[in-house]
Amino acid sequence: MSQAQKKDAPEWIEDSVVFRGMIRRSGNSLAITIPAELLQRFLLKEGQEFVMLGMSRFRPDFEGALQIYLGYFIVYEKTFGISLTLSIGEKLNEVLKTLEHLATRYGATKYTKRILEDGKLEFKAIFGMIADGSFKRVRSKEEVESIMTDILAELLSMGVKIESSSLFEEILEWRNIDPSMISKLPHKATEMIRWKWEI
Repeated sequence: MSQAQKKDAPEWIEDSVVFRGMIRRSGNSLAITIPAELLQRFLLKEGQEFVMLGMSRFRPDFEGALQIYLGYFIVYEKTFGISLTLSIGEKLNEVLKTLEHLATRYGATKYTKRILEDGKLEFKAIFGMIADGSFKRVRSKEEVESIMTDILAELLSMGVKIESSSLFEEILEWRNIDPSMISKLPHKATEMIRWKWEI
């Protein structure tokens, strides 16, 4: 990393809780103990790799530190979504407005729209758990199927022709989640996600 990149990179944020420890001998090496609170806060596990960096600074006295770099925390979320292909004719703006309203009403965490040839519209909505770094209630496959039924009924009442509709499953990757948020989730929620540290 160049000096310019280092200058533009965000600063590390220190956690408020500080632990004091003691370096001890383990065979031919020296070892330190990681407190249980930090294991839980960063979702650490036995056998996990890390990079250790020696650090120093003068301010004005000489200070030394060891940084244990864990890497990037990556979360994979299993989600259910709906995919619709609609014949909209002259009702493009009205249908788009309705779809956006319905996606918001039913709590979609992400949706996309794409205009196809011959006056058709492709609309996809995902009903996941992670949205903007926060967590929503877990949606089951059956619940998303019920949402799709309600949305189709609303569109049919507007006179929109449904070319196709389907339920799909998608794995989303997130890199902006603090592991401490996951450690506080109920067990049912953690069944929909998996995570790893990547150096």
